[in-house]
Amino acid sequence: MPADEIIAPVTYPLWLFFVAIALVALVIVGWIVLARLTRAPRQSPIQSHTPAAPVSDGNPDRWHRARAQALENIDAIATQFAAGSLTERDVHQELAAAVRVFTVARTGVPAETMTLSELQGHDAAKPAAALISELYGPEFSVEYQMPASRALERAREVVARW
Repeated sequence: MPADEIIAPVTYPLWLFFVAIALVALVIVGWIVLARLTRAPRQSPIQSHTPAAPVSDGNPDRWHRARAQALENIDAIATQFAAGSLTERDVHQELAAAVRVFTVARTGVPAETMTLSELQGHDAAKPAAALISELYGPEFSVEYQMPASRALERAREVVARW
């Protein structure tokens, strides 16, 4: 092969090398970000599934702090509903969440993450399960079977008696 037929190798511009390095770095950073975003969240102390400690301040009701907090939450829901910032459906959803939080504090049953049938399977959580089953219809359907005022009243009754 004569020397005049030899073709020199093609040289690429230097900026293509840097583009390739940047793309590799972008993929690595993307994997790191994806791993961080999809990690299971740390459990906060508020969501612990242990019963509230009995109160030793002379009150014969061991659960009066948890009950008082739950009743305060129900009153806040009623206030928001009266102000017009919650719809009837929102009231039912918020009440179900408040009763579930009270159930966790009262029994230690992880009611916040349980289905209704799972909740009904726990004897300790029967009062909450009964109320939540009443709230399910209005909570998940377009037609309300229980007015918000009645739902608020029932939630107060369950929390106060339990």
